[in-house]
Amino acid sequence: MDDALTSTREGMVLGGTYRLERLIGAGGMGSVYEAVHLRVPRRFAVKLLNPELVNNREIFERFRREAEIAGALGHEHIVQVFDFNYADGGVPYMVLELLSGEDLSKRLERGRLTLVASLRILEQVTSALEAAHESGIVHRDLKPQNIFLCRTRSGRDNFVKVLDFGISKIVHSFNGVTRTGSVFGTPNYMAPEQAEGRQGDIDARSDLFSLGAIAYECVSGTRAFDAPTPMGTLYQVCHSVPRPLRELVPELPEAVERVVVKALAKNRDDRYSNAAELRQALLDAAGIPAIDPQMDVSKPLQLDPAAIVSSPPDTLSPRVATVPPRTGFRLRRQHWPWIAGAVLGLLLSIAVVRRGEKHPAAQPVAKPAEPAVAATPVPTTVQVRLRLDPADARVELDGKVETDNPMQLVPSSASREFVISAPGYTSLRRQIRVESPMEIPITLEKTPEPPPRHKSKHHHRTKRILGPVEDDL
Repeated sequence: MDDALTSTREGMVLGGTYRLERLIGAGGMGSVYEAVHLRVPRRFAVKLLNPELVNNREIFERFRREAEIAGALGHEHIVQVFDFNYADGGVPYMVLELLSGEDLSKRLERGRLTLVASLRILEQVTSALEAAHESGIVHRDLKPQNIFLCRTRSGRDNFVKVLDFGISKIVHSFNGVTRTGSVFGTPNYMAPEQAEGRQGDIDARSDLFSLGAIAYECVSGTRAFDAPTPMGTLYQVCHSVPRPLRELVPELPEAVERVVVKALAKNRDDRYSNAAELRQALLDAAGIPAIDPQMDVSKPLQLDPAAIVSSPPDTLSPRVATVPPRTGFRLRRQHWPWIAGAVLGLLLSIAVVRRGEKHPAAQPVAKPAEPAVAATPVPTTVQVRLRLDPADARVELDGKVETDNPMQLVPSSASREFVISAPGYTSLRRQIRVESPMEIPITLEKTPEPPPRHKSKHHHRTKRILGPVEDDL
């Protein structure tokens, strides 16, 4: 957003009530200011839509929906919206409660959370989701950036507020804003049905998948799905299984790992059916009784030593933590190359030492190379479907005719050349990178008919002249 525009807004009065005093943050969709009420000694946050997006119906609807949904739910763990109006020039704005603290993504930048700290946060988020889902609202963009950890006036730390219901979905509501095949959300935390654009399959269980990915990151400090490109991340979401949590955090109770695995199931029918069920499963797995919503969450929870493995103190640990070695070592087949290498190195070292007694100038023998680690197998193919118009159009891929649709192609970051043609239509040539499953609409334009050919007067005159000559012949 233009810095000059945001700076000139400071001091503006909106609706004769809210004076903008300080820019809190700005992004592509809009900006957020700290504002003071002119008649009541209270401060608010005011969120304004970028003026350039006012005429974008989809963005405008997202902005308006966020205000309506958050205002209607009225839950203690969902940010409150007090007002919605229009500034000069028709720019919409909403008035929200002013929060003090940081979002969960900022907290995770300093390191992973302990199990206790993670459960405190997750318990509050599931409470907010339960209220939204009971009202028929699916958030669809649950991620650490939309989970705000604030300090309340009563001194409670890490009190959760869920933000940004802008792209939420009202179940069974079809208003034309979202379309089949459209993808909304953040790739790292998106459910497979979202990643594949199956809007009709998105329900409360989609939010639970996102919460499972957040839980994975909280206790491990590592994202469950994370590739160099968004398309690669979406492919992981749909087809890859994250690294087992207990490999990253050996002290984590096995029961907790099972809960997270179930929340991250690719098939939504294999996940928990609702937020309350997921919350209770997490607490039971950790050996923690149900938390009273009125309880001061800043105080440490009492854990049952018989039900949970002892955890480190309830403070943030370094993001890349030293993983304690597993106990109970067992000799396995994959250890033999290491043992053979160690024995060979020992024998060579003994030989060198003995030789060095006779030849002091002898050079030391290099250490034996470590055995190569087998690469993780990569899925062989992805499905690519072309929605053709006309349906019988000819498809060429890298110069070869393709008769199958959908096609099973090997994922690659290199571009593939598609040529689509049909009689009576203008051919279309496209360069596409196939990195994940995709559905591509292809519409060919009809070839314009050539204009009728008119014969000139000179041509007719020539024919009349030549006619008798040909007759005489």
